[in-house]
Amino acid sequence: MLLYCILILCSCKNKRDTKVVPIVKEKQIVQENLAIEEAKPFKDFTPFWNYYATNIKLNEDFISFDKNKNRISKSEFLKKLATGIYQPVLINPTDSIRYQLKRSPDAADDDISLYMKQFAREQLIFYQMEGHLLPKFNFTTIDNVNYTSENTKGKILLIKCWFIACKPCIQEIPELNKLVERYKTDTDIIFLSLAIDNSTQLKDFLKKNKFNYQTVANQDNYMTGKLNIAGYPTHLLVDKHGKVVKISNDALQIKEFLKKILKKS
Repeated sequence: MLLYCILILCSCKNKRDTKVVPIVKEKQIVQENLAIEEAKPFKDFTPFWNYYATNIKLNEDFISFDKNKNRISKSEFLKKLATGIYQPVLINPTDSIRYQLKRSPDAADDDISLYMKQFAREQLIFYQMEGHLLPKFNFTTIDNVNYTSENTKGKILLIKCWFIACKPCIQEIPELNKLVERYKTDTDIIFLSLAIDNSTQLKDFLKKNKFNYQTVANQDNYMTGKLNIAGYPTHLLVDKHGKVVKISNDALQIKEFLKKILKKS
């Protein structure tokens, strides 16, 4: 099951609301005659979450449809989903991922709407960041190593955003350590972790918990203010030109995107 610290639904850490960047003009919708599988939206949060975590990956490339089976763009799909009125359902599973909007029942658990508003808004922002430069940065790690937008040019960046009290963030660390070990001879990849916690807290944590990323403390303002991140962990993959390739909360998924970008470089 997908593990993710949803700040709007848990008490992990209070954050301000995520801003939604302007929506680009969409192409005209296209009507398609589809034998869409019957899928009913959920009333209760637990079955909704079990289905969502298993079947829905909004940061993947997918074909999207509105409630009337009209083909719409991914950004328009996410915009509608961010209203909290709809739930995404998987349809016609083939070689392509296809999602349709289904209107939530009137008696649906309010947490479903709250979750979809928060997560869809965040995914919309992340989707629109793809292909654009990572916001300018000047990071100094807890070991006094400096990384900037300038001195990392020509390098691939894999960035993890997290904080110590986030259980999903901690649970994925062994998998990330394996990733670092796998690419330890590749000097073109930099593994950075941006944490909310201060330097003392992180040093104490890392004495007991091995984490092979280069860690930067006190990055709350950059992560929420520049990246609009509201849930943790979140991973960013940045190419050698400093452009965002993919943003994901799934460590296994980001590994696959790293493989793809390395094949192209």
